[in-house]
Amino acid sequence: MSGYGNEPPYQGGPQGYGQQQPGYGQQPGYGQQQPYGYGGPRYPEESQAVLAIVLGALGLLFCQILAPIAWVIGRRELQGIDAGQRDPNNRTTAQVGMWLGIIGTALIILGLLFIVFFIVLSIGVATTGA
Repeated sequence: MSGYGNEPPYQGGPQGYGQQQPGYGQQPGYGQQQPYGYGGPRYPEESQAVLAIVLGALGLLFCQILAPIAWVIGRRELQGIDAGQRDPNNRTTAQVGMWLGIIGTALIILGLLFIVFFIVLSIGVATTGA
């Protein structure tokens, strides 16, 4: 029966005291592959997902001309991920960047249609009301 007061007697010092600690192992030499879990897998192309989300946010909030660029970069990033050329961990970031670009592009188109509508309306009022 174990409980308070029934602990084993003190053995003295920490466990393994005086024994050599295990080392970190040999580092791979030049040209050798890293061991599993060290640095993760490398992909042939660097991810552009963060660029897509930054341009998408900037295009949505400040400079709308950046929105279509974010859309294109986000779409290309997703295509690269699907082809195995880029890190799949960045898929959500690329999707958010692409969708921000799509929304920003839609707002640009709506704004241009609004401007064209008022130009046509003002021309119509000017020709009939003069």
